[in-house]
Formats: sequence, structure tokens, C-alpha cells
Amino acid sequence: MDILLILQNENKTKEKIIQTKMRKLLHLEDILSNMENKCRICMEKEVNRLFLPCKHLASCDECVVFLKFCHICRSTISTVVSVLYCADRDAVLHPPHISSLGYKL
Repeated sequence: MDILLILQNENKTKEKIIQTKMRKLLHLEDILSNMENKCRICMEKEVNRLFLPCKHLASCDECVVFLKFCHICRSTISTVVSVLYCADRDAVLHPPHISSLGYKL
């Protein structure tokens, strides 16, 4: 009988540890999802500048003026492209396949 009680107590302790770790993980996931579209330099404004030729999208319009090299891959920036997002972010993240647009290849 004592062994059963010991095992039950161990399980309760392990469940509490798992719940605590799950809460921490969910909190970290929330933080990361909020940072996903933030400028990698100031971490405040939305990313809206694309570097060419490396194609990294990682800067806002204010921070880009200080850059000569991509801060991700260190390649020389030859062109900076302004990126505009549509109201439906899901459309940007999951664009339609080219075959569904009616274009002939």
C-alpha cells in the first residue's frame, strides 16, 4: 500500500513540473510569435524592407538607412525593396499556387 502512495505522490509532482514547463513554453511561443514580424535591429517596428541580392526581409524603414551590409548574412546590399503587406496576413504567408491564378507556363 505504501508503494502505491509513493508512486501517486511522484506522479503528482511530475504532473506539476510538466504543467509548469508547459506554461513557460506557451509563454515563450507567444513572445516569439509577437517578434516574428519585428525589425531585427530595433525590435519595435514592423519589418518592411527587403535586401537584394540576399533577399532577407529583416529591417524596418528607419533602421535600414544605417545599413550597408545585410545584418543576417553580411552580404553587400545593392537594393532595398519596400514591402507592403495586405490586410489579410494569411494571404501573404500562404499565397495561391501559380496554377490557380490562370497563368500559362
